[in-house]
Amino acid sequence: MRDGVARFIIRRLAVTGPKVPTAELLFADGVNVIWGASNTGKSFTVKLLDFMSGAKPKMLPNINQRQGYNKAWLDLILPTSGQVTLVRALAGGSFGLYNHWVQPDTKEEATRTLSPEHKGKDSLSGFLLAEIGIADKSFSKTQHAAKVAFSFRHFVPYLLTEETDMMGEWPPIRISDFNSDTLDKNVLKFIATGIDDSAVIETPSPDAQKSINSGKVQMVEEMLATAEQELNREYPDPSDLENQLAKLDKATDELQSTLVQRQNELDQLRLDRRFIVDSIAETQERQTGSFPKMRRQSRPAV
Repeated sequence: MRDGVARFIIRRLAVTGPKVPTAELLFADGVNVIWGASNTGKSFTVKLLDFMSGAKPKMLPNINQRQGYNKAWLDLILPTSGQVTLVRALAGGSFGLYNHWVQPDTKEEATRTLSPEHKGKDSLSGFLLAEIGIADKSFSKTQHAAKVAFSFRHFVPYLLTEETDMMGEWPPIRISDFNSDTLDKNVLKFIATGIDDSAVIETPSPDAQKSINSGKVQMVEEMLATAEQELNREYPDPSDLENQLAKLDKATDELQSTLVQRQNELDQLRLDRRFIVDSIAETQERQTGSFPKMRRQSRPAV
């Protein structure tokens, strides 16, 4: 790390083979320029750097100068690990990582193995992103915020540019033909601002919502089919069900008629009770009102 800035510094790129001399490029501080006539390996050098950052083997041209070579070596200075060497077979596969610089085609065993898959802390991508502290970022790849984990491969278009990309009609921020414009823009936003899409909540796309609804309908249909099977198992004869239904209807009607009758009787009893209560009250009132008169009439004269 220089001046407080995390840097990846390339020091050497080499290829080796069992019966060919080692071919290498040494890089110095500052700007490095590789020049030469056509078909001398300039584009191959860029593609080899791309390959050593995780590209698939098919991206590496099978040029004549490559014949006899089977391994690529890359010396780096990383922000945390310092001097390291990466090695990878030109046929592809995992990376060997040395925690110090080694001579190309050394017989020394690598310190650890890194997966070429672009996920997990034991992958090349996870290792390199951890060096600059951005190993757990994610980005929206669709307008519905479907997420994809950030990998070192998303950085590559900003690190390595070929003449074809410079002259192409596609946007310079395009990561690959297989990624969406949404992802390309969100990666650029992260590089410019340091803010990823981890906090963005994903919403189902119309197709996904349609699938969810279809699944719910299918579940209801399965429940109905199961209920129908149980009904057929318990009552195999539909006519018997109709007879039972008729009996239930008749019993329900009878109960309804009885209920109406009982309700009428209850209403009548309430009326009778009200009449009796009123009669008792009236009788008591009469008795209370006539008693004083009887006493006044029986009082003797003075």
